[in-house]
Amino acid sequence: MKEISIFIKEDNKILTKDQVGIDAIEEFVLTNPKDTAIHIKSDKNAKFEVFVKVLDMLKKHEYTNISIVTKNEQIF
Repeated sequence: MKEISIFIKEDNKILTKDQVGIDAIEEFVLTNPKDTAIHIKSDKNAKFEVFVKVLDMLKKHEYTNISIVTKNEQIF
């Protein structure tokens, strides 16, 4: 099964391996099945509202296999 990692950087940029920005990521996510594993990895200094924006986008499209990765490390 395919997995998608969504990164939220310290400067609040939202990206995946190949997409940058919430609109591009939303377009990309929609090309995947609803049961795709999606991992959200957020920098501890990123704004919480940016995290909520990503989560809201996923829930709007009924993606439910969402995990929040919480490691105290810098995101590239």
